[in-house]
Amino acid sequence: MKFTIKIKYQYFLLLFPISVPSVGICLMINFTTHQKKALAIKTILTLIFVAFIFFTILPNIVMELLFNIPNYTESIFYTIYLKAIDVLISLYLIGMQRKTIKL
Repeated sequence: MKFTIKIKYQYFLLLFPISVPSVGICLMINFTTHQKKALAIKTILTLIFVAFIFFTILPNIVMELLFNIPNYTESIFYTIYLKAIDVLISLYLIGMQRKTIKL
């Protein structure tokens, strides 16, 4: 029995190999600067929550329900949207690490 994945969910599956190193880097910075584990756990939960909301639920609601576009993953607007969300998440993580290290 073959396991097929819908095209619109493949980007969410690609987040796992990308998010694991970033979470590992956040954990290393938090533990090497002798911070509490709470900030590292908050970082992990925030990454999972933000990735799930902004990469799967929000595009499905906007593109499929509002605009009735079933195959939206090939559009240029979706690509720009993904890049913008990536930049915002990266800036948020950098800001959290600056607060942790107190630069």
